Amino acid sequence: MFHYINKLTKFSCLYATFLVFTVSTFTTNHIFAQTVHTVSINPKIPAQYEDFQEALDAAQAGDMIYVHPAKDNYDGEDSVIINKAVTIIGGGFYNDKNTYAGEITKFNRIRVLPNAGKIKIANLAASRIIIEGSNSNTFNDVDLEFIYADRIDFLADNGSFLSSELHIINSILPLVFFENWEQIGETARINIENNILGQIANGGGVNLLIRNNIFNPSIFGKLALANVYNATIANNIFYGDDSENSIGISTTDFCIYERNLSFETNDNFVGGTDNVIGANNFNNRNPSFTAVLSNWNTLERIVQSNFNLVNGSPAIGSGTEGTDIGISGGAFPFNPQIRYGFPHVKSINVNNPVLGVSDTLRFTIEGVFPSQN
Repeated sequence: MFHYINKLTKFSCLYATFLVFTVSTFTTNHIFAQTVHTVSINPKIPAQYEDFQEALDAAQAGDMIYVHPAKDNYDGEDSVIINKAVTIIGGGFYNDKNTYAGEITKFNRIRVLPNAGKIKIANLAASRIIIEGSNSNTFNDVDLEFIYADRIDFLADNGSFLSSELHIINSILPLVFFENWEQIGETARINIENNILGQIANGGGVNLLIRNNIFNPSIFGKLALANVYNATIANNIFYGDDSENSIGISTTDFCIYERNLSFETNDNFVGGTDNVIGANNFNNRNPSFTAVLSNWNTLERIVQSNFNLVNGSPAIGSGTEGTDIGISGGAFPFNPQIRYGFPHVKSINVNNPVLGVSDTLRFTIEGVFPSQN
């Protein structure tokens, strides 16, 4: 069951000029180098495919698949398996009634398997996303962006998980859970940055970077960190807002804590087993968000909140390398109120509306295209 939460980001505008040489024929500029496949089970939105698996089967390495918002899941009760280098972009994991009538792009379960090329999944919702490791194949380049998932699992295969570049950014995730993770070390390079999180649990490694996130433990359980070890934890805001909620530092081992901020948690930046806790962490300091609703533990309330920092916030400029602490700082600044630009036509202008039988009709289509990170 989704608690939906919204994310979006900067987008850029594309302009494509179409020339129609007769009233019935036309040619277009090429916008994409790769093949684009469109999928829709929404009767109001036409597409090349109704079945997502058919589109995925047809896609070659480097292709893009756009999945339109719809009432139902695109995978029913089954799991979608992503085992090729494709980009999958949905039409949002939260839309208000004025955007696609409130419908979103959603899946039941997505499994991501190692692949030699780049895999990108963005702007959609899933009940569960499983990043399934291997003792023989490496995740070389995986990006999860603008995702809402009830749960993300990192699953190690017989204690092995190989990744050189794996990023989770600009997403809203109640739970990130590591399974079979007892002996993972330098072979697992994972960055979790600029997200709104409930809890990260049961894993770690010397190349696990947890940076510039906002934790609200009430989104999932009571602990922001549960049995995390060897990770670098920097520039995060731990927003307790309840006497029962905790950073969870006592459950962490051998972690590096640097320039984090806590507010109304029942623990401070002290304790655990052999943690390295820098002197520049802020205990129980109000980050001073612009406008955050109380009990912001549902998607709707997060979308309605403004997590920008007001002047005078102790988080401004206090992070590593002078960046802000929290989701407005770091490499991937995140504002949940800004829409990710799902590709769509914004306007059509006919340049010469009056023409003879053999004249050329010229018109310009202005489209919105998502930013590429």
